Amino acid sequence: MALNQPNPPLPAGYTAELTETITEPLSPKEAKIGLDVQSYRFKLYKFGQLVDILTTFDTGPDLRRAVREHIIDTEPEGPEKEFLLRFFDPASTPPWERKTMIRGQLPTPDALLNSLNDEGNAVRFEKEAGGNLVYDIASGQWFAFITNHWEPAREKLGKVLRLVGKSLEQELDYWKRRAAAENTPEMRNLVVQLQNHVNLSKNHTKQVALRKMIEGSSMQVNLSEASDGRYITCKNGALDCRTGEFIPIWACDSIREKYPLIYLDAVYTPGLRSPAFIDHLKKVFDDNVSGLSEEERTLQMMELGRCFLRLLGYLLFPGNPEQVIIFLWGKGSNGKSTTIDVLREIFGSEMSEASVRELYAGSEDRPASGVARSLSKRVMLISEASDEESRGGRISADTVKALTGDAVTSRFRDMYEKSRPQRVVCTPVGVTNELPRFDKTLDYALLRRIFTIPFPHLFAGDERARDIRECLLAERDAVFSMVADELIAYTKEGLLPQPAFCASTQNELLAGFEVSAFIEECVEKSETGRVSRLELEEAYISWCARHDIPVGLAKIQMPGYDEYSQVNFRQGLSEKEKRGLFKGMRVYGFEEQRTNSQRYFKCRLK
Repeated sequence: MALNQPNPPLPAGYTAELTETITEPLSPKEAKIGLDVQSYRFKLYKFGQLVDILTTFDTGPDLRRAVREHIIDTEPEGPEKEFLLRFFDPASTPPWERKTMIRGQLPTPDALLNSLNDEGNAVRFEKEAGGNLVYDIASGQWFAFITNHWEPAREKLGKVLRLVGKSLEQELDYWKRRAAAENTPEMRNLVVQLQNHVNLSKNHTKQVALRKMIEGSSMQVNLSEASDGRYITCKNGALDCRTGEFIPIWACDSIREKYPLIYLDAVYTPGLRSPAFIDHLKKVFDDNVSGLSEEERTLQMMELGRCFLRLLGYLLFPGNPEQVIIFLWGKGSNGKSTTIDVLREIFGSEMSEASVRELYAGSEDRPASGVARSLSKRVMLISEASDEESRGGRISADTVKALTGDAVTSRFRDMYEKSRPQRVVCTPVGVTNELPRFDKTLDYALLRRIFTIPFPHLFAGDERARDIRECLLAERDAVFSMVADELIAYTKEGLLPQPAFCASTQNELLAGFEVSAFIEECVEKSETGRVSRLELEEAYISWCARHDIPVGLAKIQMPGYDEYSQVNFRQGLSEKEKRGLFKGMRVYGFEEQRTNSQRYFKCRLK
């Protein structure tokens, strides 16, 4: 039986696991009578590390006592110890865990009489729950402060409302004792009115009225504006994702009024590495397909792995200051899905998904629910559409620019909703088998935003480990620590340069897939060779015909006339196709020169 959340709960970071229940007779003489003593043996953990073994007489108050003694005896003096011991102070206990009120009694009978209404109950609620509960006017939800972050209050609100009801009964007991001591008609009348108010306050209608009143009280806040998205909290503290500063759990009260909402269920340990995750990255980035030498494969794998890890750290940064869209791509069984599954567990609700179809170019106003819901998250994961779903769709270049360049956008809307301005916090990450196609020829402004990471390894046979995901998640804290360390490195050094073998795919994107394939297959650089635009155009038309690739053609008028006195024409590329071909040549570094009004490239046809 594991008590991950003992009742009552333990200070932040501490958990207890029940390992043994011990039953002994009070004494050998009383063994026949059946008078036994039952005790419990616990393993005490701090952030997952075993720190003590405790024996207690129950699983509640005596366990708390034993944990408190452990903290007093073992924790070094300082602010962390003070924070942990404060947990055992009843006045510091959250209101949803308390059974008695902490506010002082009203000083005079007149003050009490003036408080016997809904407004008075609302004031009681504020005094008991102030600083621990807030009402978000944007979402219409109550939020509770849990150690280092705010989260939806859910059942905690009902518990606090019941605490207010119990506190009224405690007030009644206090004033009954005063009335008995003073024994005056005024005091007896006061007790009667207070008794009636207590009875009414338990009524459901009164509970609803109280809730409505406190929702309009000073405890309301607009979390969409007040919450500082720079903070990501975890089990043992909070990360300032803009500066890279780590705030330990005992100091997180300093950011309470920054309203941090993001919580990742992991422990951060500076410098901690995950051997399993490192081995996984070594495998998925080891190119066993292209025929590279062992040394080349190792160097490429190391460079790609370092670059990828830095990108993971960057994904924790609020916003997308580098204005990048990342594409993780590669065909077949290459470890891409496993990597994403692990990252989903690490990022939790901060990784949201959208279909690539929502980014397709189109003239009509379409809802983009996935994109609209992902804008406020750290990562927008763009899943690839199947061939049937895509139907040849192409990603809108303008949409990508809006996602990666705008601080606020009104381009996207949820289903059945109108467009509204939204802050863009996310970094888009596409997961595809092929590099994406765009609706227009890319310019350099868009090309610089595209960051491609290939997964070049092809797993086959025994290499496919079925339990790899579970092995990686067993080191969840270490993986999170690696990502957080890379975030801190990014705040100091920025992103690492894109590896040259990754950047080569950018040429394909800018030049176009067909033009890129033609240049790589048919053209090579030459200091002495010259190929005119016309020769290059004819070679490209022939190459497309050989490969059954449709290409835009046009009839081009030539000088002179034929034997029938008709104007001469030749078949050539359309203006759009020509621009794409010649631009592709320049992208691949072929120098274009002009001689006697004729333009040519310094190259030769293979």
